[in-house]
Amino acid sequence: MASGDTLDIAYKDNVYLGQMAPSGAGWGLSRVAHERWGREFHAYRRNPSGQILLYVVSGKGWFRIGREVVELGQGMVFTFGPGEDHEFWCDARRPLEVLIVGATGRRAPRVVRESLGASSVAVRPSNPNRVADVMTRILETAKEARPFAYEICRAMTEVLLLTVRAGLVGGDSPASSRVAAYQECRAYLDRHAERLRSAAAAADACGISREHMCRLFREYGGTTPQTYLLRLRVNVAAHLLVSTAESVKEIAARLNFPDQYAFSKTFKKLTGRAPRYYRERVGVSSR
Repeated sequence: MASGDTLDIAYKDNVYLGQMAPSGAGWGLSRVAHERWGREFHAYRRNPSGQILLYVVSGKGWFRIGREVVELGQGMVFTFGPGEDHEFWCDARRPLEVLIVGATGRRAPRVVRESLGASSVAVRPSNPNRVADVMTRILETAKEARPFAYEICRAMTEVLLLTVRAGLVGGDSPASSRVAAYQECRAYLDRHAERLRSAAAAADACGISREHMCRLFREYGGTTPQTYLLRLRVNVAAHLLVSTAESVKEIAARLNFPDQYAFSKTFKKLTGRAPRYYRERVGVSSR
């Protein structure tokens, strides 16, 4: 257990597979699990040795990747591996229930990166039921422990990554053009987050109606454009809190919040922590 961890786990169905991993395979499975975390659950990982992939069955929480904080919800997939600090915790009112697949070996991060674009990322695929079904099948197969169970689970993990990828990228279809429009609007917000007060500018810049942009964000991002923009600004604020000596009031003004109280309220809503607490906690953890 890492320093600062509070592994409050209400339910755990865990199968360890590390002893079954063949040598020289490049990557292998370490465990698969189904867990329900308690309201006090908090985990901090500094440069973890393995690659972990999690699917959110239910609940709400937050996932910090380096300086970026992502809100977690039902149907999301998040993964982390070696090379960067990670932290995740639950909303006390709606603790997370997750399915977990753990992998080991030097090629594990690369295998995930080839499918998801990064080895540490949180995504919301458009096919969450299929993703959950594959992960459940992996767990059931591991628990049966029949001949070739390990090899089947490893092969199904590759299917899992392809299933998540299929939920993120479409082919030459109307659906893929909608994904492209969503990605264009999202990229615009990514580039201009610090100066924008409203997400409406993204729709105007990308040549679509504001109503259509809202539908795209609901469909592919599970949120609204304005909430996505607020999360981007909060991520910038989170970085400033732990990397500069700027006051909360100065950061609020820099990011175009009406005042520090509106900023603090938004920051806590999207990260589960007040700005000053975040500065004290993450600033110390990341040193």
